[in-house]
Amino acid sequence: MKQIQLFVSIGIPTYEASPRLIITLNSIYRQIALSSVQNIYLVTDGRKISASIKKKIAHPLLKIVYKKKRQGQSAAINEIFKMNNSDLVVLTNDDVIWTPSTLEK
Repeated sequence: MKQIQLFVSIGIPTYEASPRLIITLNSIYRQIALSSVQNIYLVTDGRKISASIKKKIAHPLLKIVYKKKRQGQSAAINEIFKMNNSDLVVLTNDDVIWTPSTLEK
């Protein structure tokens, strides 16, 4: 059977962008199937990300979107879907740690 290559975007809505976000993103960057990821969208809801956290989460796949006013998680998720152009979107919270094979499953 021929295997089909699907491309994935990962969406993370966040309000606080706490230091826990660094751990979450590092776990995503260590994915075995990272080559299938087109974009990682981080949508902040009305807050800026501190320069120290921004430096620690930098990655070529990461796209940070700042929403000017707080509209809630659902608005951030809608923004992720608007930007997406891949086959699948995986949504995750900013405090979830992925195992290296999460995308393979």
